[in-house]
Amino acid sequence: MNFDDILKKLLASPMAGGVAGGLLSGGLLGALGNKHARKALGGAAKFGGAAAIGAVALAALQRYQAQQQAGAQATPAAPRALPQLERDASIVVQAMISAARADGMLDDIERARIGERLRDAGLGATEFDYVMAEFNAPADPHRIAALAQSEAEAAEIYAASLLALDVDHWAEQAYLQELKRALKLPDALAGMLEAEVKAPATG
Repeated sequence: MNFDDILKKLLASPMAGGVAGGLLSGGLLGALGNKHARKALGGAAKFGGAAAIGAVALAALQRYQAQQQAGAQATPAAPRALPQLERDASIVVQAMISAARADGMLDDIERARIGERLRDAGLGATEFDYVMAEFNAPADPHRIAALAQSEAEAAEIYAASLLALDVDHWAEQAYLQELKRALKLPDALAGMLEAEVKAPATG
């Protein structure tokens, strides 16, 4: 299954609001329903899919690493091979859908609306079944955090989760706090990721 293709289809498809947390509203530059992320994603949008979200996370991580090295130049991240990009896409899809579910349970009407939007996005039957299964699973920050195998992946998961929603519900805030703890993200790095996502939108 090509997770980066799934992610690109989701990024291009406006999804239902409400309990879906504004997930993927208005395409990539619509910033997944997050009105603050347009500037952060704008420069990376040409890469599409996981690479765009990874660029947001990488920018914050490199600043954090440089700061921790007391002004020394951070070690550049190695180019990611295609299997790594595909893994990133799988992680991002799971992280974003889990975050989008943070504010409650899906009712039948919302589930049907999401299904309709997914079909409109052009997902194949296998892709559709996978994404709907993720939507039907409970929001679980510990399951999502366990996907991270490095600090870079932890940063990407947190960035993707931030991008998936506008934090306007106590449950969403609680989800992000628990996710940050489970990922063992330093407060300084989490703050830099939040700054990347919350940069004022332009245009």
